[in-house]
Amino acid sequence: MAHNIIHEKTNTVETNSRFGRFLLHRWDNSKTKEDLVKVKEFGKTIYREAGYSDYETSDLDEWSKWFYVTYDGELQAATRIVIKTNDNLIPLEIALRHPSQKNYKVNKTGIADWNSVTFKQTILGAFAFRIAAKAVAGYCLYKKINLVYGMINPKWTGLQRVYYEKGAINSQEFPDLVYFPGCELNGEIALFQLIEIGEKALQKLASNL
Repeated sequence: MAHNIIHEKTNTVETNSRFGRFLLHRWDNSKTKEDLVKVKEFGKTIYREAGYSDYETSDLDEWSKWFYVTYDGELQAATRIVIKTNDNLIPLEIALRHPSQKNYKVNKTGIADWNSVTFKQTILGAFAFRIAAKAVAGYCLYKKINLVYGMINPKWTGLQRVYYEKGAINSQEFPDLVYFPGCELNGEIALFQLIEIGEKALQKLASNL
């Protein structure tokens, strides 16, 4: 059983587990973007190591909430959610549908897009991601966001298992595979399945580690 200690002054949550002490950090647009430089570079490194190409992405930080976890000061996992408003697009809408090359459109607010999932392929990295995932789910429930969209690469079976075991489902509203121009996996276009994480799935994700 992991035990949490909340540090209000630094906006971090300390998790003491059988592996040792982890720190969960949170970022939103009230903070400087300089705090995200290392987090984003960490993500790029993880994706490169997995075989993904570098590609141009949209700046969605104004509508994002980042969650990242360190162990002994070293980044182990990071992810973010992008809140849908009337003023922005979320990754689901930015991606192109395969093979039509059209965009999906989300005609509602009060939902979020969970993306930029990265973690080291180690025991510490996997546990750190569980901490981050729990924090994301808890935040969404606290904010009354009861539907979260996500993307998974069907070739990453490990990440699929995390979501599906908690009740995530393939999106029936947005069934087409999607891709981002320039994003390749091992030299081939990277295709993603859109998933929906509903309230019950969020509650399971937000439960104890």
